[in-house]
Amino acid sequence: MLLRNERADSSRIFLMAKLSHIYKDENVIIGLSYAEQGIALAKQIEFLRGEATCLNELGNNYRRIGEYTK
Repeated sequence: MLLRNERADSSRIFLMAKLSHIYKDENVIIGLSYAEQGIALAKQIEFLRGEATCLNELGNNYRRIGEYTK
């Protein structure tokens, strides 16, 4: 619900990172999806801190499933 209401800005990116973090323990596929969406949006608006945060969460999700090479 919150994600639908957020504009394409830093708040939306951090919300995607937070959702990715939450879903890494529940459903890694959804967690990966939120992280990838956050990375794409951060690149689009050139928000490096948000991109780094989402990349970190992407790595956390891959680590959760044992994909250390990604």
